[in-house]
Order: sequence, then C-alpha cells, then structure tokens
Amino acid sequence: MLAIALAAGIFSIYMRDKEKINSFVEDKFSIKVDEKNLVVKIADSAEERAQGLQNVQKLEGYDGMLFIFEEKEIVTFWNKNTLLDLDVVWISDGKVVGVDFLPNQTQGTVIVQPSEKVNMVLELPRGKAEDLKITPGTLVSSSSPLQLD
Repeated sequence: MLAIALAAGIFSIYMRDKEKINSFVEDKFSIKVDEKNLVVKIADSAEERAQGLQNVQKLEGYDGMLFIFEEKEIVTFWNKNTLLDLDVVWISDGKVVGVDFLPNQTQGTVIVQPSEKVNMVLELPRGKAEDLKITPGTLVSSSSPLQLD
C-alpha cells in the first residue's frame, strides 16, 4: 500500500508542477531512490517515451530519464540509436521490481522488458544502479521540484 502511495505521489506532484517544471528546468525533476537524490528528465508522453535517450552521447545536468506510464503495463525497451550503455530500472508503484542492462547500439539490437507490469522506468548510465545499490525492493519517491539557483 505504501508503494502505491509513493508512485501516486510522484505522479501527482509531477503533474501538478509540470508547467512550472517545464518552464524552469526543461522537464527535469528531482526524485529519491532509496534516499539518494537524483535529477531526471521526464518522458511522460508517447513521443518523449519513444525518443528516450536516443542519440544522447553524455548526460549533462541530470542523472537519467524517468519514463512515466499512466497505467501499469509490460513495456519493451530497445537500444535503437542508443549511444550509451544503460541500466534500465523497472518500477511498479514506487518500488523497484528489476534492473536490466541495455548495451549501446554497437552491440547489435537488444530488447529488454520487465518480468511484471510497471508504471515507471528509470534509465541510468551503466553502473549507476549498482553504485546506488538499486535492487528489487528499493523505494523510489519524489522530492520537491527542482528550483533554479
């Protein structure tokens, strides 16, 4: 029940502050992963989710990308035009349910999907999930929207 409340909280805070976030920090949002703060870009439309981190050579000013889905579903991610090796963190109702590796496109086409329905996916540079000790059961929550200094 707590996990559902956390996921709903992330989504509702993001939706409430989306216009403010977009105008100030271009779709960047602060989240907590097991009490560690991360700055993520948000992909919450079909177009943004389709684009993801394609053609991104380096993450500058943010730690990763958070994909938000309105409903829980089995989603599929692949490495088309992906220049970075990525950790793909599967999240259901505010709790990590799995972590997969998605290599860059030079390794050939690779497709990954979660073992259960999710409503969020976090893409991080390869190794970041391990550095942050993100494993199944890790909680993901929202903190306040980023403010410009």
